[in-house]
Amino acid sequence: VPYPDATYYLFLDFEYYRKQLYVKYGIQTDTELVDKLTDIFGVITIPGCVFYPSGDYNKLQLRYAMTDFNANNIIIGIHKICDFVK
Repeated sequence: VPYPDATYYLFLDFEYYRKQLYVKYGIQTDTELVDKLTDIFGVITIPGCVFYPSGDYNKLQLRYAMTDFNANNIIIGIHKICDFVK
């Protein structure tokens, strides 16, 4: 079976974890969250603020693109991010 030529996108919302992220890491913005995930896990994401008009955005959202789809790696990555926000 040929490997599919596709990209999967996730738009992740971390609002529920805002307090924990601030207390544990000092994270207040989605850009700071992007930087921290890159530093700790080497995961590259895009802050949600780039998808909204400037000035009225104050959410902890990220867009994550998967071009090399490996279900095992995705599950491991999700578990790492879940442990990170706890």
